[in-house]
Amino acid sequence: MLSPLYLTLFPSPLPDRVEPYIMGMPLAFDRRAAGAAQATIQFRVSGSEPGDNWLRIGNGSCESFEGTAPAPDLVVHTPDGVWLRVVRGELDGGQALAERLFRIEGDPQLLVAFPSWSSARARASHLSRSGRSMCAGP
Repeated sequence: MLSPLYLTLFPSPLPDRVEPYIMGMPLAFDRRAAGAAQATIQFRVSGSEPGDNWLRIGNGSCESFEGTAPAPDLVVHTPDGVWLRVVRGELDGGQALAERLFRIEGDPQLLVAFPSWSSARARASHLSRSGRSMCAGP
């Protein structure tokens, strides 16, 4: 196992696709920050790397899946390049939504809460690499 110091000095490059960010969300999930949140969030990604992925959040855990969620509380329809910029903190999610760069169906409060559900450690690791929050959003 690599030491935290090694990872700080030699961070791995950030993914250049959206799927690893979505599928990796359980690794950055902060159950204390999410509290009693219960949500199913579907991502419908279009563009050069299209795909359907979803997250199930509840009971203090986060699970990621490929495919279509049975009954999502929130569906995010986004081009891959737009969401990649949002999760990297290069584009404000609220502004991108207002400019209709992506669209949602369902509970908009989940989209607002979602960025706060990643751990401070994961955000700090990403900050050391990019100067921005990993789960920047609206």
